[in-house]
Order: sequence, then C-alpha cells, then structure tokens
Amino acid sequence: ETLLDLEPFNRMWHLSENGESCGQFDVIIIARNGKCANRLLRMQLSSIWTLLAASEDPRLLGSAASFKAPLLKAVSWMADNPGKLFRSQSDVPHCWTFFSTAAYGKRKKVPQ
Repeated sequence: ETLLDLEPFNRMWHLSENGESCGQFDVIIIARNGKCANRLLRMQLSSIWTLLAASEDPRLLGSAASFKAPLLKAVSWMADNPGKLFRSQSDVPHCWTFFSTAAYGKRKKVPQ
C-alpha cells in the first residue's frame, strides 16, 4: 500500500510517498478517471460570483465572526485561505475567498 502525504510549507506543496520526498510544487492537480469525468459532464452548472479579498493588515478583513448576516444571504461559502494552509506563517497576506449563492449568480449573470 502506498501512503502519500501532501503538506503546505513556505508557500509550496511538499509531496512525499511512504515518507520519502517526491518534491516541492507550486500547484497540485488531481486527475480522476473517465467515470468521474462523465458524471461531471452531466452536471447542470450555475453561474456564481467569486471574490478574493486580500490585505497585509489583518484588521481590515477581521474574522468570520465579524461578518454580518445581510452580507451572508448572497454568500454560499467563504474561507480564510492562509488560515487553512499556512497557520504557522505570519508573513503571508490575509486572504478571504467568497463564493456567491447560485440564486445571486443567476440574478447578476453577465454575458460571456
């Protein structure tokens, strides 16, 4: 059995197999088999808006607890990106990603 490990460190992804380093990467792409791709092709897609807000000053964006409910009615998902990947590093900017709801995306859809 192969054991793969993927860890963020110094703004890179470190990949190892069975405890032996396989290298450092800027980006990781995970590919799936044709059965999965076939299911994805049958999906009905929805337009959504995405916002990335970044700041060197943590006070400008605050925390998840500081966001108010009226804003959240149009937001289906939000995340503190450095909070999940680089918890131990203080030199990374504070970045929040927001995804709108499908209903908001449909109301605000723009021509492609």
